[in-house]
Amino acid sequence: MHQITEELYKKLSNITDRVRRDFYNRGIVAPVKSQSGCVRIGPYDIKQIGNHYAIVDLNGCVEVTGINLPQTAALVANNMALGRYRGVDLISHDREYGYADFEEELHTHAVKNSKDRGIDYLILHQIMAQKCRQKKEYYKNLIDLRYTKLLKLV
Repeated sequence: MHQITEELYKKLSNITDRVRRDFYNRGIVAPVKSQSGCVRIGPYDIKQIGNHYAIVDLNGCVEVTGINLPQTAALVANNMALGRYRGVDLISHDREYGYADFEEELHTHAVKNSKDRGIDYLILHQIMAQKCRQKKEYYKNLIDLRYTKLLKLV
């Protein structure tokens, strides 16, 4: 294997620093997969806790918890690494997504267990499940729109 000279190493280091600064100026902090398997964006780790995601700083303090979608976690961690606001609107959209997902599960479960109930009960819960599904897709699309916008900057 070839040895890397000190001069070549310095050139590569300068190029790496320049690329990181360019991304930072464009509003992106490059994510890195850490040894523990978490995604690190700047000084923040994105950890999956159960079905949700949390953003944890280097000291192990949880900054944001209860995030439903990994895209939201990446966007919020990127904002925090840039020193911007956390993205209250993103967190709000993610929370609404979670509510709609939960309600959809409830109504779907009610439809499955509606043997002894009337047809009106079945139809009502089918319609409610469909509305919750549409609401969930709406909030997911809002978050995905911001996420793809961030990816286009790369």
